[in-house]
Amino acid sequence: MSHNRRVTNNGMLALLTGCIVTALAPSSAVADDSRLVPKVIATVQIATGGFGNGGSGTFWPTVNTKTNRVYVANLANSTVSVIDGWTDKLIDTIAINHNLPGSFPAGFLSGPVQVAIDEDTNTIYVLTNNGTISVVDGRTDKVKSSFVVDTNTTSPEGFSTGSIVFSKRTGKLYVSNSDIQIDVIDPKKQKVITRIADDSAYALAIDQSTNTIYNVQHWDGSVFVINGYTDQVTDTITGVGRPSVPNDCYKTATCTDEGSQPDWAGVDESLHRLYVGLDGDQTTVTIDTRSNTVLKTNPIGSYSVAVDPINHAAYTINAISAVLGVINGFTDTIVANNIPAGIQYQTIPEGIAVNPVTGKIYVADFGFTAPDQVIVLKIPDDKLSER
Repeated sequence: MSHNRRVTNNGMLALLTGCIVTALAPSSAVADDSRLVPKVIATVQIATGGFGNGGSGTFWPTVNTKTNRVYVANLANSTVSVIDGWTDKLIDTIAINHNLPGSFPAGFLSGPVQVAIDEDTNTIYVLTNNGTISVVDGRTDKVKSSFVVDTNTTSPEGFSTGSIVFSKRTGKLYVSNSDIQIDVIDPKKQKVITRIADDSAYALAIDQSTNTIYNVQHWDGSVFVINGYTDQVTDTITGVGRPSVPNDCYKTATCTDEGSQPDWAGVDESLHRLYVGLDGDQTTVTIDTRSNTVLKTNPIGSYSVAVDPINHAAYTINAISAVLGVINGFTDTIVANNIPAGIQYQTIPEGIAVNPVTGKIYVADFGFTAPDQVIVLKIPDDKLSER
């Protein structure tokens, strides 16, 4: 059964079925895995009505580790919520205008899907699902400017610009356009400088230390490796998951097997690990980014993945059972796979983020008939000193 929730602008959640800093070698594993296990400490309500009742459609959180603020993309009401990471309180709501001249006609689920942050300048880039980017001043939470990124609508799944990353090395932004291409953007000039062809583009992750961008190939079961200086695909990591059958069947909705459906990914730079969640298989794959080979597949359900690069753990969220999983980055083994994530309503956990400095994990709860919320979990304070 497919659990794919790629957000497309054909008026629905596509295929939403089946669910309402010193580098250490892997051999330097810390024996006490309890240091990685978080507990719920707070719930931040984003909207009262829930997505089905005029709520916000809370979709994806992103952390600014320098300011300790969390930015939450709200898909349905076109806002970004700002959470104070010290108090775990909602402190601001930023209105995002995605109805820009020349943009894809806005409609159902056209609001913000993800945020990328330039922490050095405290600049927040808000990507919307209809191909626009808004530039927000992180000091004032005011929108400084907005521009159109993409209007290519030839994807068989409908138009969807669903993932964004920022390169600290070059200052460029990378945006995936569903099953068509990756847009490489100069945010200062506010224009696309090149496009990388990709007929299975999905989620993006970046290794800032090497300036390498990873693009998960949702239908092909592989991962593209992109050089962030040349913007060329330098390798394809195969064997990550099963491809759809027959090839390109999603274009005509004739799949006899939708494959493993790799979704979101996260990078541990110093351990040279890339973690990819396989939503269709309910597993998580560990990849060695030095050799670009699959190391292990863990039977831990995962739609969204976030990495703690200080404590060296990968946190996964299972959107079916609404529980959190933990993988020890040193050993690539499961620490826990059934941590309650505080989901108490008819909701779907969509996104997850980690602030490794505070040891907090943020899970966005896409409410349907219940309140939209962000669940805050934290590893034990006495374990932070063991990092």
